[in-house]
Amino acid sequence: MAELAMMTAGLIAGVVLALYIGLRIGGDQVAGLDAQSLGRAQVTAPGLVLSVQVLAGASTSACFALASYAPPRPLLIAGIGGGVAAGVYATLTMDDGVALNPVLAGAVATTVVGFVGGIVARRLQIPALVIAVSAVSPLLPGLATYRGLFELSVLGSPTGVATLMLAVATGLALGAGVVLGEYLAQPVRSRLGNLERRISGPRLSGPLRPSRRRLD
Repeated sequence: MAELAMMTAGLIAGVVLALYIGLRIGGDQVAGLDAQSLGRAQVTAPGLVLSVQVLAGASTSACFALASYAPPRPLLIAGIGGGVAAGVYATLTMDDGVALNPVLAGAVATTVVGFVGGIVARRLQIPALVIAVSAVSPLLPGLATYRGLFELSVLGSPTGVATLMLAVATGLALGAGVVLGEYLAQPVRSRLGNLERRISGPRLSGPLRPSRRRLD
């Protein structure tokens, strides 16, 4: 907990210091920026929005797993999980679709990832934590945290508190979604294991390779 607190304090101090220096260098040009426009990319073709989201999520999760020294096989699975999480989130938050709240959409997306990851992890012999943590990385509220700090330190606006609270709520929703998905996957995983044992039939006990030595 102490290490987590120190890392969080270091990140916040670094972002605030960078924004302060940028304000001193840029002056009114930086102070007149809109916080909601920071980090927002526009895709002109509507049909490519979902594809770009999935590709970005997959690459983010794969790079996160690579930075965590994951071997090639979990690296691929982590990329697929990130693509699924980003695709579900983008589908639920589209204006012409369901248009759910971002916090609720993040919880649903991570629930799906936790559920699928909990089932697939046993079959592929990969820890479920590797899939869940890597797949959640594209949905982390880093941009919301940056906007909140920008509004508080540069713009001096009290709306930064609400933005930071939104980031905290998003982080809690992501964690709760992963735990809920893994909890829902436990009975399904047990039933699949029982079905696999029934299909494979009874196994004979004894040495795998017969010995040539006579047993008297």
